[in-house]
Order: sequence, then structure tokens, then C-alpha cells
Amino acid sequence: MIWAVSALAALLVLYLVFDNFTVGVNRVRIPSERVKKGLRIVMVSDLHARSYFQNVGKMIARERPDLILLAGDMVEDRHHTQTKCVSYAFFRDVTKIAPVYAIFGNHERRVSWQEEVRREMEEAGIVILENRMITMPVKEEHVTILGLDEGSGLHARFHTKAPQTDHLALLRGCERSSGIRIVMDHYPENFAKAGDLSYNQCAFEVMVAGHAHGGQVRLPWIGGLYAPGQGVFPRYTKGLYREKDANLVVSNGLGGQWYLPRFGNRPSVWIIELAPEKEGEKI
Repeated sequence: MIWAVSALAALLVLYLVFDNFTVGVNRVRIPSERVKKGLRIVMVSDLHARSYFQNVGKMIARERPDLILLAGDMVEDRHHTQTKCVSYAFFRDVTKIAPVYAIFGNHERRVSWQEEVRREMEEAGIVILENRMITMPVKEEHVTILGLDEGSGLHARFHTKAPQTDHLALLRGCERSSGIRIVMDHYPENFAKAGDLSYNQCAFEVMVAGHAHGGQVRLPWIGGLYAPGQGVFPRYTKGLYREKDANLVVSNGLGGQWYLPRFGNRPSVWIIELAPEKEGEKI
């Protein structure tokens, strides 16, 4: 009996190590009539300056992306030195692979050394989008990226379900753009849980978000147990969601809460394939 319990305990420890200290790749495919040939996007969120993810840059390079999107919380507000060693090196690595666009999350907004973070990102070649759009050609595609930012990292934001800023005018502008329309916002709940300010009132090919950490603990048939801003049994924690004329891809992130290990929720890099829509094809 003791041996059986010891073996189960050892297996649990091994599983927790796998689930917290290794990185997987999740893939989603989104067909659209606006896509001509195809676009491969790598999306990363919630690195939180974890030193055990230093090989993520090599993983991303193997995917040969056309664009890299950083969806916030790439730094850790409690660990300035660790951020300088890990996150800043990551910024320099990924810009060697493909064009990189980023938004700030609550951790970037909360630190007193925010301008240092901004400088490191921009010197590495990352374009930070703060409530603005950028339009450019990528391969044979015409791409518009809108980065949304509430400008706040307050802990009180964690338990509200509505954005602090009305972004609908910016979203309508993005909606009118030709070609592929991409929206970036750290908070997935803003997609559909913000009442009259919900983003899914507008059409776009994909919105990318993080923040929820996959619900931290995920159970079969239930999903994530808790996410800041959404509460218990949150709706938007991981994967692809389709509502109205918009798609949302939520990264479960790389780092997490130091006081609560991940379970059933392996850290992940997300590959988003935007593909031409075939006749009769729907998500």
C-alpha cells in the first residue's frame, strides 16, 4: 500500500513538472474570404519573465511565422531583475524571427519601471500598439492590426467585467479596413462580457488575448476554474471562440500564479493559421 501511494505521489509530481515547466504548441485554423494565400501568426502571452522558458524563441523560429503577436504580461511586476534577464532577452530573440507587435498587459502597466520596458521593447524592434492601428502588407496579404490598451494595471481591474475605456470607435475603424483585421487586447472578457462595449459587436478575423492563464487549473468537461476579470468557471480561458462575425483566440500563457501550480493546463505557444475560405467552409 505504501509503495502504491508513493508511486502515485511520484507520478503526480512528474505530471506537475511536465504541466508547469514544459511548453507545448497549440494550433488553430481560421478560414476567411479576406485571406488570399494564408498567414501564419505566432501568439505568446503571459511569459511573466519565467526563466525556465528561455527556449521559447527557438520553438517560435521553427514555426517560421509571418507575424509574432505578444498579448501582454511579458514581464513580472514583482521581479525586476528577472525581467531584465529573461523578458528583455526574449524581446531581442523574437525580433530576429519575424515582425513583432505587442500590447501591454496589467503587469507592464503596474510596474514603476514601465518606461524601461517600453524602451527595451522598442530598441529590440517591437512595435507597441496602444489604442492605435497599423496597416501593412505581409506577404500577399493586406493586414490591419489594432492594439487596445486600458492604460491601467490596478488589481481592482481583475474582478470587473467591463472595459474601462470605450474602444468601439477604434474597432469600427478596424472593421472598415480592407484585408485581414486583427485585434489585440490582453483581456478576453472584453470580447463579449462588456455589455454595450463588447468587441464582438464588430467584425474582424481574429482577436488575440491572454490574462486568464487558461483558468490555471483545468478539469475534464469543465475547463478552467477561475480567471481574473471573469471569476469562477470563466467562459474565455483557452482556445478559439466564434461569436457573431468575430473570432477570439485566448492563449493560456506561459507563466502563472506562483502560489498555484497549473494542472491540466500546460504552458503553450499558439499558432494561428489564417487561411483562404473554401467553398462552403465555416469554422
